[in-house]
Amino acid sequence: MQEALLTPYPFIKVALPIPMRTLFDYKVPKAIALRHELKPGMRIKVPFGKSSRLGVIVALSETSDWDSEQVKPLTSLHDESPVITTELMALCEWDARYYHHPIGDVIFHALPVLLRKGENAEFRTENWWLATPEGQNLPLEQLSRAPRQQDFLRAVQQHPNGLSQHAASVLDLAPAAGKSLEEKGLLRREPRSFNKSGEKHSHQTQVPPTLNPEQALAIEELLDSRHHFHVSLLDGVTGSGKTEVFLRLMERLIEEGKQILVMVPEIGLTPQTLKRFEVRFNTDIVLMHSNMSDRERLDAWLLAANGHAKIIIGTRSAAFIPAPNLGLIVIDEEHDSSYKQHEGFRYHARDLAIKRASVSGHSCLVSIGHAILRKLNQCSAEKVLLDKITSARRKRSHSRNGKSGSARQKPYSWF
Repeated sequence: MQEALLTPYPFIKVALPIPMRTLFDYKVPKAIALRHELKPGMRIKVPFGKSSRLGVIVALSETSDWDSEQVKPLTSLHDESPVITTELMALCEWDARYYHHPIGDVIFHALPVLLRKGENAEFRTENWWLATPEGQNLPLEQLSRAPRQQDFLRAVQQHPNGLSQHAASVLDLAPAAGKSLEEKGLLRREPRSFNKSGEKHSHQTQVPPTLNPEQALAIEELLDSRHHFHVSLLDGVTGSGKTEVFLRLMERLIEEGKQILVMVPEIGLTPQTLKRFEVRFNTDIVLMHSNMSDRERLDAWLLAANGHAKIIIGTRSAAFIPAPNLGLIVIDEEHDSSYKQHEGFRYHARDLAIKRASVSGHSCLVSIGHAILRKLNQCSAEKVLLDKITSARRKRSHSRNGKSGSARQKPYSWF
């Protein structure tokens, strides 16, 4: 009787990375249900055919569409917490319906490659060398007959907080020398979680320019809409000052503890965007693009997922990166065709980003481009009005709720 109370959902619906537009039912063994709380978004191992596969829980269920005797039990639980958040799960389900693509492929596309392969959702560990009390106080002259050990100990003594294995390699220190010092009780190794941020700057190196009245008004109106879903278009010619508008908006949101997702169409624009932010923000910035290694992308994913990274810069796939405190999505050069994914799961990252803002309910999305935002596909069940703000060095044209001055304009909407 107690087991029944502890297992209110004896079945789960699972997405698998296969080209089938369906979910699969599995039983939850009581032994697992009693020890773990299953949640949508967790990865699990399940039997499939003559082998086992990694799947993701999409829903918990009291019943199954199949005879319960024919439903197989899941093999094991892979995560203690979901790797796909509720927000991203809703986005993936919408993607699968809208783009007519198998739900399993969509969900696994949203994960970094290493998580698709079954790696743990945690930072990699790295061994650090630390001197023992004896090693810290040992005169280096006593190792004069072992110069490699002497060099190794000297380097560690100069780093009282520890010397990483990677740093030791960069300094060309012999691993065998470190092992010998460890055997002598002069050094010890300590595994540490590798959670290094992508970029962080301790001070601002650029003084923000003075805003003109048009820019100040644009920022004020964008800030007014930041606590609910709202799409704004910031349109202006090169040099018009529109970049400063969204930089000021980002500064305000970061002060409020929010995370910012900045999407760029091409990898080549990522360093340029990073440099722009480096001179303005004293916060952690991570990158996400295909030129990074699988390990680097997982580290960036984890830094965003735990809220540590405040600014996330990425290309198409960044639309799926988790951010628990997301406050703003910026789409730079939204008209660029590079936002379209043409292989495998085909989608338009601009549309996904707008839908994600809609799903979150509080994110404000600002789209920046040279042209007016074109009609978008079905991204929301409701009509969405756009703000058009043309800033600086250009005659101002501002529309809000379909009005521009005394003239009334037809509002843009997704249909």
